[in-house]
Amino acid sequence: TVGWKMPKNQLNNENEESATSPPHRHDESVDATGVTKGRDEELSLKNKTGPKLEMPINPKPSPLTLELEEARKAMEEADLVREEKHLDMEEAQSRFIVAQGEYSDANQEYEMNKQLCYELELKQHCQWNHMYNLLLEYKETYGDTLVPHRRDDYHALGRWVANQRVFYKMHLGGKTGHIRPSRIEALNRIGFCWNLNDHRWNLAFERCKKAIEEKNGDANEIYDKTIRTWTDTNQKQYMNFIQGLPNQMTKERIKKLDEIGLVSFFRKKLEQDQTPSKKRKFSEAASSSTDLNAWWERGFTSLKTFHEKHGHCFLSLAGSRSHRQLVGSEFVDWNREQYTLFQKSGKEKEQCKLTAVLVQRLNEIDFEWDTSNEWWERGFQAVKEFRAEHGHCLLSIVDNKIVKRGRNEFVFWNREQYVLYQQTGNAKEECKLTATQVRRLDDIGFEWDHKVEVQIWWDHRFDSLCEYHSKFGDTRMDRDKASTQGKANCRLRDYVSWSRKQYKLYQKGDASSLMTEEMIEKMDRIAFEWAVSRKARPAVTPTKTYI
Repeated sequence: TVGWKMPKNQLNNENEESATSPPHRHDESVDATGVTKGRDEELSLKNKTGPKLEMPINPKPSPLTLELEEARKAMEEADLVREEKHLDMEEAQSRFIVAQGEYSDANQEYEMNKQLCYELELKQHCQWNHMYNLLLEYKETYGDTLVPHRRDDYHALGRWVANQRVFYKMHLGGKTGHIRPSRIEALNRIGFCWNLNDHRWNLAFERCKKAIEEKNGDANEIYDKTIRTWTDTNQKQYMNFIQGLPNQMTKERIKKLDEIGLVSFFRKKLEQDQTPSKKRKFSEAASSSTDLNAWWERGFTSLKTFHEKHGHCFLSLAGSRSHRQLVGSEFVDWNREQYTLFQKSGKEKEQCKLTAVLVQRLNEIDFEWDTSNEWWERGFQAVKEFRAEHGHCLLSIVDNKIVKRGRNEFVFWNREQYVLYQQTGNAKEECKLTATQVRRLDDIGFEWDHKVEVQIWWDHRFDSLCEYHSKFGDTRMDRDKASTQGKANCRLRDYVSWSRKQYKLYQKGDASSLMTEEMIEKMDRIAFEWAVSRKARPAVTPTKTYI
């Protein structure tokens, strides 16, 4: 056995088995150093715990793990920032409380100083404070600040009050400098009425509210003419508000009207008016051509009678409402509507029920197909009434503003259009004044030249200025002196101011100046002062002083 060797094939098999299988346990006597014993313990441990998993040497983390680690780091950093901001917020809150207290003290001191300044301003001697004290006297006497400027004894104060309302409106529009905030507060302190329209509307609303309460909430039972007119006007304004048309209705007014049930009343009336419309009434009355001809003849006869009485066919200009109802506004509206189709061609003209004969008959009584001429006719009738009362058409000579209201615009428009009417070419084509209108104005003695009317007005005022000069010995027209003499001298002061302004333009060679050499000679005869120095004059001390 000493020289025996294992065959090679068997040796190879043994090597393969040893490489794939665990090493065989040998006898302990083979290795006396304890190596075999440690291997046996390892083998016994492996048998107990199972096969041992082999882990990689450097394991690579997953993307989810990396994302989680980044989120944790961001959370820790955000937590640190949050703690810092929380500390800053606590410090800021403490500073805000301190600053709020300091601001309150400063604001209180500012209000005290402001009130002191306002009181000192009211104690100064100036024209505004003088008129303000007069207003306080008026309120103490009458209980309000609605000063009538048509009375001679309160004309100057009334104009001053009206100017304050204008300045306040400009102040609200952003045009500061016309009235001081201290003066606004002083007027608010006495309950000054800034808007007359709102004041009048509120008064009418209270009357209407009382009347509805007396009728147990039924607005149809109100027969007072003033209240009915007011409700009709507000109904029209409310309808325009809903339709987006120009109106004077506000949300505050609508809320007040709704409180007394007028909004629902307006809607019911609108539904009733829309149900039996004018076109439906006409279709029921004129279901056949015979009925149409009879209806048209009745309307034409009534309109012709109206034209013979008033000289025009504008029903809205008639003073009597019953007469307008007698003629029938639906007749006029129907003819104008049909005339629109009459002027067209094709299928649209075939639908027209107005014949050429009917159009000719309406033209014979000067029927106005265009409603835009109604404004001219209204102005013409007003100027015609003015001439019948005063004997001329010179509105500037008359001092009554109510008489001139609505007529000045008509006069100025006709004069501007008459300038184009006298020209030729394209300029005349732009003129909206017809030859018939020119003839009608000539018949009542209308003055086309503005300078002629200015000359007559100037001579009329010059006579009053001569009387003033003989009474006071000067032509300065001081405000305080003029205000004590009533309305006439206040208008005379405006005349003097206008003359000085036109004289300055005359000296500059401005072509727009209306001053003539004849006017200058007349002024020089009474030693008229063309330039007055603006030195401070002591104000008239009122009977009482208010603060």
